[in-house]
Amino acid sequence: CGNGVAASADSAEESLRNNFSVYGTVENIDLFLHRLALLLGVDAIDMPFKNKSKSKALNLSYQEQRALKAFVNKVSAEDVALFNWVREREQEAYRHLL
Repeated sequence: CGNGVAASADSAEESLRNNFSVYGTVENIDLFLHRLALLLGVDAIDMPFKNKSKSKALNLSYQEQRALKAFVNKVSAEDVALFNWVREREQEAYRHLL
């Protein structure tokens, strides 16, 4: 990560620390909602959601695949850093509930 990415990720992490009492990833949304319900002392949280992402397979050469992967990694560096930070904190926060 470049300095700009690190600074931006740090700023996002600081915002989460100061402005949100609960946050998580949608990577395991059912588990997150279960843990959140336990934390809040309720039976369940009914939070409807839809995955609206759509994709079509691309027919790319090996070089094109590598170039696309490098580009996505570069433009997604801040998102990946923030996602990893949230996932680590989420696991720490709910460890005692397991």
